Amino acid sequence: MQQANEIDLKRLVLAVRRQFSLVLGAVTLFVVLATAYLATTKPLFTAETLLFLDKSITNTISENTSGKQMAFDSAAIESEVEVIRSRGMADAVLRSMKRDEQTEEERSRQIDEFLSSLSVKRKGETYVLSIKYTSESPQEAADVANAYANTYITEQLSSLFDISSRTATWMKSKIDTLRQQSLDAQNAVTDYRKRYNDSRQGFGGRNNNGEDAVDKEGLAELNNLQKEADTYKALYESFLAKHETVNMQQSYPVTETRVISVATPPDHKSHPITALILGVAVVLGAGVGVMLALIVDNFDRTLRRGGQVKREIGVPFLGFMPLRKKSRRMLPFVSSAGKTVNLEMMTSSIDDPFSLYSETARTIRHAIDSRYGNGSNGNAKRVIGVVSSDSGEGKAIVAASIALYMAQFSGTILLDADMRSDSKRKRSKSNAGEKGLEDILLGKTAIKETILHCKSHNLSVIPSFQNDLGQTLAFLDTDKVKRLVDECQKQHDYVIIELPPLTSTADVYSFAQAVDCLVVVAEWGKTQPNELNFHLQQNGMGAGNILGVVLENADMERMSKFYGHKVNT
Repeated sequence: MQQANEIDLKRLVLAVRRQFSLVLGAVTLFVVLATAYLATTKPLFTAETLLFLDKSITNTISENTSGKQMAFDSAAIESEVEVIRSRGMADAVLRSMKRDEQTEEERSRQIDEFLSSLSVKRKGETYVLSIKYTSESPQEAADVANAYANTYITEQLSSLFDISSRTATWMKSKIDTLRQQSLDAQNAVTDYRKRYNDSRQGFGGRNNNGEDAVDKEGLAELNNLQKEADTYKALYESFLAKHETVNMQQSYPVTETRVISVATPPDHKSHPITALILGVAVVLGAGVGVMLALIVDNFDRTLRRGGQVKREIGVPFLGFMPLRKKSRRMLPFVSSAGKTVNLEMMTSSIDDPFSLYSETARTIRHAIDSRYGNGSNGNAKRVIGVVSSDSGEGKAIVAASIALYMAQFSGTILLDADMRSDSKRKRSKSNAGEKGLEDILLGKTAIKETILHCKSHNLSVIPSFQNDLGQTLAFLDTDKVKRLVDECQKQHDYVIIELPPLTSTADVYSFAQAVDCLVVVAEWGKTQPNELNFHLQQNGMGAGNILGVVLENADMERMSKFYGHKVNT
């Protein structure tokens, strides 16, 4: 399972590398969009002021007030945060900044703007509150942040003043009541004492026992009245002292909040953050690019690997022929009349025996010998057609490479049957008057008079010069082609025929009947397997008579870098 995951990951990485230009394009697009956003978005500035909730400075007063100050636990601090965020506080800030001369609608809109640009947070687990305000103007951001802090402190002072005023009013009423109650109690003591003294004088003729009883009862009652009077007096004096303290607090109100950091106009913008925007753009661009790369790579069905050939076409893979940048040479061919004709050919299959051109030609030769026997077998079939789905896919290069390689070991002739090719039109202009394949098919000349031979490479060629091309194609038939091929087989071990492209159905059919097997050429990274299969079926070419497929013009550097295929080119 781990190995499978590693293989899948490797395939994903290779797929992204293959489509890296797409990933780079997506990143570039997102960066351009981000740059445009940064260029068109107005910068915003954020100023911050810090408030410290310090209750220690109020302890000496709060102990003497009727309403003790609130302990600053977490819930209390969060409550203060919500107070600062409230619409009432925003309205008070507007008044403090002289912005209250507005209609109700304008005022409501201004409050909404304040609240949307305001941030109030507690700094960790401390007693410090952070008030931030964001604006397009650095000065306005600092002014509003400071106005919020100052207004909050002012509102707290006003609240404390209101509380002290209400407390003082209540206490004054209570003091008046206690004063009257104290006076009433003291008068009751005085009256009772007078009655008590008078009653003692009226007991002169009674016995001692009766007098003692009266004294005890009178003294007890007098003591109770005195205690009540003392109690009212003590309450009165206590409330009077507290009333003085409240009056002092009302004159000098103290708030538990103070500013520990005043907001100043910021030097740098807080939004948009250039580094963050560009970083996000790069990440998003890379993500979108990778996704697109995987999608494009998944839908890319062009033939690039040998495994695809077997899977998509159902025939063997014969090899690669690299990019068309290797040696091309003008080879001297001599006609039967002794005239020299120079033909350009790709000679890498014989110039460099370790090249892929040579390796692929060698593989094709072994495949032919394995299927039909080697050149010593007189009954061996050795007519090989080289065909491609469309023109320009490199079949001429493959046909020439095979023919030059085969000619090193056995007599080989190359028939240039792709008479419509543009390269043949250029050849006909530089070799005007030369006899070619068209003349043989029209019966204007004998085969031996048309064959050109390169002595240095032991290769014979029947070229096409597009002589009377229209007439040739009009009268082209299978019998003429078979007679031509049979005559070539009498003198050569291998007959290599460069067939017309599969899109030229009539031309291909006439020549394909004369070949024993086909080498199909597909251009690396361009030929679609479904199109190639369609053209093969349309021309009646099945897997039974196809020797295999050659991938021509292959970028082996990309194969090694992006497909994990390492091979000596």
